[in-house]
Amino acid sequence: MALQITSLMWLRTIMNFQYRYGLSIREATQALYAQGGIRRFYQGISPALVQGPLMRFGDSASNAGVLAFFGATNREDWPVWFQTIFASASAASIRIALMPLDAVKTVLQVDGKQGLASLLRRFQAGGSAVLFRGAMASSAATFVSHYPWFTVFNQLNDFLPHYDSRSQQLLRNASIGFCASVPLSEKPGIAGT
Repeated sequence: MALQITSLMWLRTIMNFQYRYGLSIREATQALYAQGGIRRFYQGISPALVQGPLMRFGDSASNAGVLAFFGATNREDWPVWFQTIFASASAASIRIALMPLDAVKTVLQVDGKQGLASLLRRFQAGGSAVLFRGAMASSAATFVSHYPWFTVFNQLNDFLPHYDSRSQQLLRNASIGFCASVPLSEKPGIAGT
């Protein structure tokens, strides 16, 4: 996760800067570089290094926890796709809880260090609700991305045999992860363009 964040943080900073100021990629890159060189592209990396693993953990723990709950109750016979709805709702709720961390990260990416002072002023004026702006959209996006991936994952995990051999089990799990990712890789209307 740390490798993913450090290798792609610069790009996400440019994107967030573009969203905020309506600039082209070239204009945003030049403006960010003028504000502090390469280091400016990594403003907000500390919150990102905390937020990223917490979000991944929340997604996986929601899935495992909800399936374990259903397995321990008399509702274990409910279809896996239906159980996954609850797992996705749980993951979406966790995303809301992480919004203050996301707010700090994003304001650092967009406005640099002075953005933190601005966020603090808004927090003092508007209370904690300021840190949760956009939480419902983020939660909905989490649900929409979590549900198809984990539905495929859970269905295949139930259907495919388990192996005693560690290498076979790793290959099985890698195949399941790959198959779960395929439905999300093609967006309708974009294929072939």
